[in-house]
Amino acid sequence: MLRRIGAALTFDMEAWVSEIDVPTLVVAARDDVLVPSACSVRLAAKLPQGRLAPPAYGGHACNITQATQFNALTVPFLRELEGVS
Repeated sequence: MLRRIGAALTFDMEAWVSEIDVPTLVVAARDDVLVPSACSVRLAAKLPQGRLAPPAYGGHACNITQATQFNALTVPFLRELEGVS
C-alpha cells in the first residue's frame, strides 16, 4: 500500500499530457476523495481536446456507483466520435 501511495504522490503528467491530442472526456465526480476534482479540472484543461464531465457525486468509481449518469455523459461523447479517425 505504501508503494502505491508513493507512486501516486510522485506521478507527474505535466511534461507530456499536452501531447495527447485526441478527443478525451475526463469523467470525474466532484466528491471523489481519491483524486480531488481540482486535479481533474487541471487535466482536462491541459489536454488539447479535453472536455470535463463532472458528475456531482459518485465517488472515484462513478462509472459503477452512478452508471446511468455516467452513461448519459459518455454515450453522447462517443457518438460524436463515430466516423472520426
